[in-house]
Amino acid sequence: VSVSSGFSLSSVPSLGTRSVSSSTTTTTTPRSGPKRTNAGMPSSHAHRYSSSGKRSVSSSFSSSSNRRPQSVVDDDGSTARLTSTIDSLRVQLRAARDEASSARAEREASEGEAEAARRQLEECRSERDARKDGMNEARIKSKEWEDTARELEEELRASRETSRGTIEEL
Repeated sequence: VSVSSGFSLSSVPSLGTRSVSSSTTTTTTPRSGPKRTNAGMPSSHAHRYSSSGKRSVSSSFSSSSNRRPQSVVDDDGSTARLTSTIDSLRVQLRAARDEASSARAEREASEGEAEAARRQLEECRSERDARKDGMNEARIKSKEWEDTARELEEELRASRETSRGTIEEL
């Protein structure tokens, strides 16, 4: 019996994708007894047996980063290292997502504070403009009152002169 295994990890950071693939091939040769042939086997299984009696079985799987390879064993421990690396990358990804979420929340809070400050500034400007308008109206009214007071003084002088003239005539 001979077993061969292979693993590969491919990562494309710019696309945000990672994939793990593994393949295992097992070849079995009978030790004694008659050689097996393709005779009598269904056509769908005929390809599994060679004329020398060797039987070959191949299996493979491909896993994306959110699924873990299920029962793959490697003699040099690279599967454990690979699984550990994947777990570490998942932890880092989770931490990065949490950090991005916190930054987003802080940004939204800052934007809310900035919007409140803009509204307050706008209210202050409106109040200032209203005060300016009020001062302008007060100046206009003051000038009108001064003009009215001058007119009344002139009328009073004219009335006094008329009264003096009348008194002198009498």
